[in-house]
Amino acid sequence: MLVSTLTSLREIKFDFDHALDFHPNPALEKAVFKTLAYFDIFNYPLTAWEVYRYLYIKDLNKEVGFLETKNILDNNFQNKEGFYFLANRQNLVEIRKERQVISAKKYKKARRVIRLLSLLPFIKMIAVSNSLAYDNAKEESDVDLFIISKPNKIWTARFYATVVLKLLHRRPTPNITKDKICLNFFATTESLNLENLQIQNDIYFKYWLLQLTPIYDGQNYFNKLIKQNDWLTDFVNINYHCSASKKRKIKNNLIIRAIKFVLEKINSFNFIENFLKAFQFNRMPKNIKQKMNKGTTVVVNDRTLKFHLDDRREEFRDKWLNQYE
Repeated sequence: MLVSTLTSLREIKFDFDHALDFHPNPALEKAVFKTLAYFDIFNYPLTAWEVYRYLYIKDLNKEVGFLETKNILDNNFQNKEGFYFLANRQNLVEIRKERQVISAKKYKKARRVIRLLSLLPFIKMIAVSNSLAYDNAKEESDVDLFIISKPNKIWTARFYATVVLKLLHRRPTPNITKDKICLNFFATTESLNLENLQIQNDIYFKYWLLQLTPIYDGQNYFNKLIKQNDWLTDFVNINYHCSASKKRKIKNNLIIRAIKFVLEKINSFNFIENFLKAFQFNRMPKNIKQKMNKGTTVVVNDRTLKFHLDDRREEFRDKWLNQYE
């Protein structure tokens, strides 16, 4: 958390000329409320710099500074121990502290598995997503991964990742999800712009993408992902994404990279990709096939594999809209 805070502080626009005087700014106050209201859905209070970093700016007509934002927070919203929240939600501070401890333990367990997955052919980047990405995981939560693969090798990458998780008994089941690894989102290096996967007014997907936290990234594909999705800056104040601390990141040594290279050479033939695609497609559950490519919940093609059967984006969007409308 401290590393992420210091990194973000370097991004902040300080407005010292206006630091001492508080001037009401209804538009900024509403933007701050929208930001806090979104994270309130997930029982997550924010520090002042987090509010500034995550600030929902779509309806603002000018650039705002950190100190101006903090003044709005101090004069209009409740806070406890440096965390800001909506009225009478001070209990969220303890929830956040508890979940941060839980998340640290989950990261430690997940990192061991991600190290193995990073060895597999054609996997270029592995990022943690959803609640664990911003240290808000519950005890019973699984670990959701977003994986970038080489073009035309997405099915091969997914096959080997699935096999490894099954051998390790780390795949989630309907009854057991705690600390299991969920492979629910793959994209190739040629399809990193994810804007078209949104639903209408998709506030959840915007923050989901903003909060992706790379653990393995051998060739700097995370920065490429950021650049491909610069449309986010129309909605969020700072073009800054989460970055895992050095203790959480994985960097493969020369031996591991050599093994990966050999595995990729062995699996480089097109017939292998085609065979593994057919094999996995034939084994897909009926409920996935029924929803496949009928929206953005389940997307299945040679560039993107997205399996979010329990897609709650509409629910979160409506809760958020109802908070301030």
